[in-house]
Amino acid sequence: MRIHRSNHRPGYIRIIRGKSGNQEYSVRAVDELQPVQGGNQEGCCGRMWNWVGFVGALFVARRVAQVNIAAQTTVAAIRPLAVTALLSLAATGICRGLPTVVPGALTTSVQYLAVILLLVPGVYVLGARRPGISAWPWFVITPMVIVLFWPAAAQLWGSRLRHDPTIPTPTLLGTLFVLLMSAGNYLGTALTIHSLLFSGAIVLFLMSVAEEYRIVGDWPYGFGVLLTAVAAAGLPERFFPGTLAEQSLDTDQPRLLSGVSNNATAEPNDSSTADVPTAMAEILSTDHGGVNSMWADFRDVFGLVWARRVADRVNQFSLRERWNCVLSVDGFVERPVEQAAEASTNSALTSGRLCTANEVPERAVRVLCWVLRRFVDEPFLQRYGMPFVTELTEKSEE
Repeated sequence: MRIHRSNHRPGYIRIIRGKSGNQEYSVRAVDELQPVQGGNQEGCCGRMWNWVGFVGALFVARRVAQVNIAAQTTVAAIRPLAVTALLSLAATGICRGLPTVVPGALTTSVQYLAVILLLVPGVYVLGARRPGISAWPWFVITPMVIVLFWPAAAQLWGSRLRHDPTIPTPTLLGTLFVLLMSAGNYLGTALTIHSLLFSGAIVLFLMSVAEEYRIVGDWPYGFGVLLTAVAAAGLPERFFPGTLAEQSLDTDQPRLLSGVSNNATAEPNDSSTADVPTAMAEILSTDHGGVNSMWADFRDVFGLVWARRVADRVNQFSLRERWNCVLSVDGFVERPVEQAAEASTNSALTSGRLCTANEVPERAVRVLCWVLRRFVDEPFLQRYGMPFVTELTEKSEE
């Protein structure tokens, strides 16, 4: 006979009597084991949390499946990855809601696997630059999933589903570190609150399967899914079809800028592109210009890590060619008068008033689009009337 703690029913232990079956008892004293009294009420509450989590996970999966802002970019694959992870989370709710049918060990394993899969999209973004993105899933994502899930898989195989696997503390710390990298990338963007809610949900999921500091019961799963649902429900509307950025551009506008794409190697002052600044100014005259709207969407999709690296690269041109603006994480801002020519190009240190479309040099737009070619495709830029620049000629010094 073996005795171990039940992970899904707080205050209980499970006595395994070989072939005679399992039975759960409440712990009243060290030498006294009595059957559960009032267990039906607690079981009903637990089942409610499990089915709430199941429905919430399906809602989040449907919401995420509608997001299209990352289409025509190197991170377009994160949508199916996220939907797969959320469906795994919904499957966890089914397993938890049917404890007499599904073994607890399998339920715990499915939940932990869902947690790992939920971290995959955020890690995928960190390697989303061409040409490295083609190797990133095989040399980073796949090994990460195997390493993090290996302890649970080993325990599941060794116990033959007889007891729930627990996540060792080193593996738990490694999973939290991955969470810090993936969710922390969006702190400071429009998804700051969403990333914090998502992080809280992941911590709740992990604590219910951890070896130490375990949170017992069904409520961490249901409450964690609710946090995820709140984050999904609060996603900006521009992340979905029919956004203002797409509606503001008619079918003639991308064609109007086709001369920039076809003559990407020409000098800005060439006669072949002389009409481009005027056409671009007409297209990007709303708000602070399509270039800043495009940059805001890029920042919110790829996070601050890539936004700052791209901005630093663009500001190297701004410093060398002495533009009247610099690129910050918020968009093109006017260069302060007191800023010396030798000032730092670090995007984190730039601040000021956002430039309007007419104040952003056409050369700056072309340089930004040239740098972004390693992250986005031409249709993404055409949403905002931006040119797709494949080659860039250095501007001659005057």
